[in-house]
Amino acid sequence: MSRLITNLILNQAGDLDDSVLLSCLESAFPKDTVKQKDEDDILSGIIRASIILGELCMINQRHLRAFLLHGDVLREAIASAAGELTREVDEKGIYESSWDVFEELATVCTTPSLLQDAARCLGQATPPPWQGRQTPSPQWTTARSRAADALARSPFLAAEALVALIPFLSDATAAHYLEHPDAHVREAASRIVARAHQRPQPTRPVPARADQPRDTAFPSDDNLAQHNDPAATLSSFLPLKGTAARRRETAKAILGSHYADTSHLRQLPAVLVLAHPAHAAAVAALLLKELKDRNEWWNHFRASALKLTPSAPRTLESLIQDATASAP
Repeated sequence: MSRLITNLILNQAGDLDDSVLLSCLESAFPKDTVKQKDEDDILSGIIRASIILGELCMINQRHLRAFLLHGDVLREAIASAAGELTREVDEKGIYESSWDVFEELATVCTTPSLLQDAARCLGQATPPPWQGRQTPSPQWTTARSRAADALARSPFLAAEALVALIPFLSDATAAHYLEHPDAHVREAASRIVARAHQRPQPTRPVPARADQPRDTAFPSDDNLAQHNDPAATLSSFLPLKGTAARRRETAKAILGSHYADTSHLRQLPAVLVLAHPAHAAAVAALLLKELKDRNEWWNHFRASALKLTPSAPRTLESLIQDATASAP
């Protein structure tokens, strides 16, 4: 419970004085965090890396003094997360919906060797073997390109690693490095940009007819605040619809809204809900209410959660219902 309270303070509080902020950081990231990690816990591999790096991104954005006060331990946590990330990607491949964890790593990591290993991993990564594709899908390739762009923008990435990344950058990002101080970087960027110019230009898309449905952009919290019932507006996006990528994008947007409540969390992919630090207190309260003090229900829920893949669509409600139906 103390961890939930700590996360709540770090996520919701504004200015904290140094002593309070340090106490929260020491509670959330104790010095023995890495040593005490349970290898059989749900927080493992890419999922654990995404949780830790996502939380650190939020902390770094909200509390700029965090790394000054607790930097050694936070950097150790980043190194542990980066190691789990690259190890799992090397061994098991990566889903197209999981590439954003590299963007989170690029945001908080200041260690050149870790970024270089992430760049190497990105260049050698493949989709999960069970998908059986001969070549990555366009969506997978686009997601990898976004991750490469994020790593390339890090000021702590060495030129050697940047050269290795350039073949995977978007054309627009590669063009930024045509005047890089390092000659090898400039040469690699020039090849990518030249190749882009040689590709045939895509044809202009045919405008949609008036009677065709259009994708509706997800509203910001400022936009939601203008509605009489912001929570009901969020509910209009549920159940999730569209392609897998579209559903995941919408789920993340709902999780990022201040108006999301447990009625929304129940209908979202459990793997995303359980990994979102801002909703840790609400999820804990929900599970305590639903699973009560029934050990068999908790064990069944935990076993189901451990089987989730990073892109699993199973909702939190589905896991709860299965758990509570597991024994009379």
